[in-house]
Amino acid sequence: MLDFGILIENVLAEDYELLESPGYEPQKGIELLKKTITEMLKTYPDFNLVINETVYEKDKIAAIWTITATNTGPGEMPPTGRTIKGQGLSVIHLKDGKIKDEWLANNNLLWMTQLGFTFVPPTLGTDQTKQ
Repeated sequence: MLDFGILIENVLAEDYELLESPGYEPQKGIELLKKTITEMLKTYPDFNLVINETVYEKDKIAAIWTITATNTGPGEMPPTGRTIKGQGLSVIHLKDGKIKDEWLANNNLLWMTQLGFTFVPPTLGTDQTKQ
């Protein structure tokens, strides 16, 4: 099996940051990304990422991608057995030939509804901030 940890360290800058929608709060560090990937592969063993289109500049890469994956493994939630398919966009900045940061935009609501989650709007006239 391929050791993705070694591959990650070869392509990421030491001060790597992931900034993901919707809030784009910086998630810092190579170890955090390794943990995220490990959990994703545990939850979605058939996780598949396809790069549909890329645009390159001197120190930037933009990519449109599609993910398909089936939620069959244990993770932060019980497995649903459902398959998700969604597109997203990444803008990657490079520093000294390595990835400095990635700005990642995807549709988390679509992902959750494909897994079978439903969303209930608040009751009209209630203040949800007091709960």
